Amino acid sequence: GRLQEAEAIYQSILKEQPQHPDALNLLGVIAHQVGKNEIAVNLIENAIKINPTVSYFYNNCGEAYRALHKDDLAITRYEQALAIKPDYAEAHNNLGNVLQNLGKLEDAVASYQKAFGIKPDYAEAHNNLGSALRGLGKLDESLASFRKALDLNPDYAEAHYNLGNVFQELGQLDEAVDSYKHSLKIKPDYAEAYYNLGNALKDKGDLEAALDSYKQALKIKPDYAEAEALYKEVLSKFPKNKKAIQGYQKLKLGITSSTSEPPQEQVQGRTSAREGCSRAT
Repeated sequence: GRLQEAEAIYQSILKEQPQHPDALNLLGVIAHQVGKNEIAVNLIENAIKINPTVSYFYNNCGEAYRALHKDDLAITRYEQALAIKPDYAEAHNNLGNVLQNLGKLEDAVASYQKAFGIKPDYAEAHNNLGSALRGLGKLDESLASFRKALDLNPDYAEAHYNLGNVFQELGQLDEAVDSYKHSLKIKPDYAEAYYNLGNALKDKGDLEAALDSYKQALKIKPDYAEAEALYKEVLSKFPKNKKAIQGYQKLKLGITSSTSEPPQEQVQGRTSAREGCSRAT
């Protein structure tokens, strides 16, 4: 409702002033927030043409390009934002996210370190650094980064989830289970956390609890192929449930094997309406 009200306000401004760069940018941010990223790019690119000196226009445009998987264009826009404002912590973080997605983990680490060097209480940058360090196999440093993110924001569901992933990789299954459960207390519809909780419980030998976790993941995300596959695998270990397996009709995506390691959660980047930043959802 509030987004619609804001959109109507910015549209009314543009009727009076079609070349109003702030209104174009803000409409672009709204379009990005609702997943209309092609529209977001067009609006924010127009804002940049009208006023090419505003750093957060470039950052916002980069976020829309990143959502469209146009990583090279996203990187260009983040770098332009940083050329205008070198101490732009959110742009450093967002650049790090694209670099991490491209597998350039060392470069991503450098970007995240710049982000929280500018803004020490930037929990998202610490979380994202933890993900990059885990990708580099630096698990102890990764744990420290996720813990730092949680020191700054104890209710950060994604950081609890990521901490659980590292514990699981280290074979510390009790700690992994605790982390996933903590994440789910904060974010009850977190399908990936239920899935990885199921994996940790399965590895602990608690098959009934694992089965329940996979079931919860599928309730939230019915087309979750990995959760479906492991649900069936665990269910098959209970002979009395053979008929239940035959009657389980969720085969739209087929049966796939579980991934070799749990996915990481990288915080979404940030768009900036003004100098202050608001999270894009």
